[in-house]
Parts: sequence; structure tokens; C-alpha cells
Amino acid sequence: MKQSILKALARVKSHEFTKEFKNFEFETKFDLTKRVKLNASNFLRKIEKRFTAGSNFILCKVRGGDKLVTKVAFFAKGNVEYSFFKYRGARMLKVKKHKIIKGIPFNIFKNVEQLLIDKEDFAKKLSRFRRRFRKDGRIYAVAISFCESGGRLQKQLEVEYSGYLNGGFGDFKKENEKQIICRTLELSEHIYKFLPWMLKPSVERKFEFVNKVAP
Repeated sequence: MKQSILKALARVKSHEFTKEFKNFEFETKFDLTKRVKLNASNFLRKIEKRFTAGSNFILCKVRGGDKLVTKVAFFAKGNVEYSFFKYRGARMLKVKKHKIIKGIPFNIFKNVEQLLIDKEDFAKKLSRFRRRFRKDGRIYAVAISFCESGGRLQKQLEVEYSGYLNGGFGDFKKENEKQIICRTLELSEHIYKFLPWMLKPSVERKFEFVNKVAP
């Protein structure tokens, strides 16, 4: 059993997994309360303690995670949101349509999402980067995001479905949206129960925050 887990984690680290519903993003959001005085890295280390040997989830750290500091320009047309930014020097445009699904115990985003990357930038700056929590063979990414605009700061924790290991484990059902949502909510609750005084369930998007505080 231990060997199979180690092999599965090695596959995650080498990014040997794919994703169901590739044009959709499933994620929950939490605002960090004023009681959080830690920086992003230290807060993530605190979350790590939630994943002990008795947990239903296994934490897989990939090179200490990924850090990104960037300036994002937001635009909107109708119900479509556009965000332009650079990742490791490569120009990217994220196109999103947001939909919120009522979930228990939290609401969950099901977003239509496309990421457009400058082809030349990808070839020159990103080709060597292919590297990212799991239960039934599905993998989830946990991130802290700080968004500053108009002199105010939005601090959020995001739990997002990232993909699955081919074959899956246990009761894994491929292309099963209900199962993806249930597992994402289960992981979100697992983290939230550990730090309820530091996390507040939220459905505020970065675009809404920027719109609200922009001069």
C-alpha cells in the first residue's frame, strides 16, 4: 500500500495527470480574517498540519509550491471577465464566465475558463515548467492570493480541482461532475474545520473586489 501511494505521489510531482471538463474550473474561496497576521507561505504551512497520517487526503508538495507576484489588468464585457497578466514573463489572457453552485457546507464556483498564452512567450519562457492534494485519484491545488487595489487588500484561500491520475482509486467515477464538486467541498471543509476563526466562506471574485475599491 505504501509503495502504491509513493508511486502515485511521484506521478503527481511529475505532472502525469490530466483533467476532466478541461474548460471548467471548480473552486471554493475563503476570505482570510483580520486575525490572520501570517504571510502567505506561513499560512500555507499552518494548513499543512491538517494533513496527518489519519487524514483522507494526502498532501503532495511540489518544489515548495509556486509563488507569483504580478500586476493584473481586469476587463469585462457582458458576463465575461478578462484578466491580462504575465506569468514568469509570459503574457497570458484568462477568459472567464462565473457560475456559483449552492453547495453544502459552502458555495462552489463552476467557471467556464480559457487561458490564452502568447505562443512565442510559451516557447521561450515556459516550456521547462510542467509541474502541482489527492483522495480518489483526483488532485487539488490550494493557494493563497493577495490582491491589492485602491490601497486595500483582499486576502483569500482558494481550493481548486486540478485533475486526476489515470485509473483513479476507490470509487472514482470519470467525468462525474457531482463527485468532483463533493470532493472539492470535502477538502474545503477539512481545511476550514481546522481554522474556522481564520477563514470566512466567500464568493467575492478578484474582479468584484477591484471594481468595488477602484477610485
